[in-house]
Amino acid sequence: IKVPKAYPEFTTEKVMAMEFCPGIKITDKEKIEEIGLDPVEISKKSAEAFLEQLCRHGFFHSDPHPGNVAVEAGPRGEARIIFYDFGMMDSFGPTERK
Repeated sequence: IKVPKAYPEFTTEKVMAMEFCPGIKITDKEKIEEIGLDPVEISKKSAEAFLEQLCRHGFFHSDPHPGNVAVEAGPRGEARIIFYDFGMMDSFGPTERK
């Protein structure tokens, strides 16, 4: 998982400045395969990431459409999911997570 670094010194109440992290749209199977990544592995990682957010940490990205989720090849060639746009997040308390 990769999350762009936030730059609080450039962030305002209405704009969050973040690191530029280019990636391939998570729905672009052709480009994902072109760089040697496995779409099935990415699907599993994506599901695991969302379940871990919800069940273990109690928060979740409320707007995970393809424009807010991308993929890149990590340093060892592994698939790495990039999450963008944290303007819509929510949380579950311990009761809801049970």
